[in-house]
Amino acid sequence: MNAWPISLIREIAERRVVIFIGAGISKSALSALPTWSNLINKLAENLNTKTEKKLVKKMVSKGLLLDAAQIVSDGINAPDLATELGGIFKVKAPHSEVYKNILSMDAKVVITTNYDQFIEKNFDHFTDSHSPYSVFNQSGTNLLDNIRSPSRALIKIHGCISDPSDLILDRSSYFRLKQKNPATFSTLSALFHVNTVLFLGYSVSDPDMQLILESINLTNQAQNGHYALLAKMEHPSLQKSMKTSYNISVVEYPRQDHTKAIDMIAELHQKVKDFREEYGII
Repeated sequence: MNAWPISLIREIAERRVVIFIGAGISKSALSALPTWSNLINKLAENLNTKTEKKLVKKMVSKGLLLDAAQIVSDGINAPDLATELGGIFKVKAPHSEVYKNILSMDAKVVITTNYDQFIEKNFDHFTDSHSPYSVFNQSGTNLLDNIRSPSRALIKIHGCISDPSDLILDRSSYFRLKQKNPATFSTLSALFHVNTVLFLGYSVSDPDMQLILESINLTNQAQNGHYALLAKMEHPSLQKSMKTSYNISVVEYPRQDHTKAIDMIAELHQKVKDFREEYGII
């Protein structure tokens, strides 16, 4: 799929889309931010032994990110780990047009796995500190009530750097979240059931998101499904697998050309704006 499909443009224009923002969007605004794998390797530098550091690097190279992160979080004193994470993610949010374009698409719910505060800071900036989005973290007990209210919601399902102790980083923290806040995942599942989800800068690598999407696809195979803007995949079979497993249609941009992804989001915003004007959608 090489262009934005009209079905997605209509869904966004008529406000039936949940926008899911991943680390790729943050990196487009500030290239110095690490990917998840780079973050784990960077944190591993604080481990006590060369053996542990080597093991983490090996596990990251094999894609065993949750297990590698577990070694890191168990091997570093909690206050020191919080300080390291704060130094990486507590940075001044750069103002980026990509957030303005996402904001202008006016989704009722925006979800992110990002620790940084780029989204909310940019939403405030581009609305002169009158952003319509209320921010909720993954452990909020009133999440469902707020989603059902008229207000728009920004859900930070891996936590926020404003509270480093509550970040979802490793296998244990994933388990604790599911144990203490099962309603978070049932709420996300409900949102994904009744809305089209547009993934931006997110590779759908989160195991919990994979389980939710697989479960929905098994029980309710919607014709339109979801969409993800991703770098060109290495083989067509991978794109086919995304559709078969998660009901996600991939919109591709050239690999190693992430500026093209930002241009494509701007193009999508313009198409949504034109559609609303043509059909009188306010």
